Amino acid sequence: MKKIIKKIGLGIMTGFTIMTITMLIILLATKDVSEYLTKENMIRNIWCSAVVGIAFFLPSIIYDNDSIPQSIQTTIHMGIGYVIFFPLAIYAKWIPTNEGNGVIIITIITMLLISFGIWFGFYLFYKNEAKLINKKINDRKRKLADW
Repeated sequence: MKKIIKKIGLGIMTGFTIMTITMLIILLATKDVSEYLTKENMIRNIWCSAVVGIAFFLPSIIYDNDSIPQSIQTTIHMGIGYVIFFPLAIYAKWIPTNEGNGVIIITIITMLLISFGIWFGFYLFYKNEAKLINKKINDRKRKLADW
């Protein structure tokens, strides 16, 4: 239960962080910010960011099950995230559905690349953590053998 609560908290924090950075970029790049800073838009962005963060973080608990191949774990994890993300992205107007198919496709590809970039960053981080832990274990084994 503790692990689930931690994943939910990390998901919310990550969702809020990504939303804040994205909103900052949009606000700095846009002359007329009145469309973005409405109460309705901000509330929608806050809630959707939190839910999307949870949708990508909570399913990552599947990586704790070593009996499932990593390719299937990744497919399940990202699949759940995307099933929740895309409807919310349309609702939150993160995907500009009124701008034509080209813009929609570019937006979706960009979002896929960003999410897999984040996934890959976590993959590298945890791979490095495992490497460090294994090194410490092997160092202790060598010290015991030399003793």
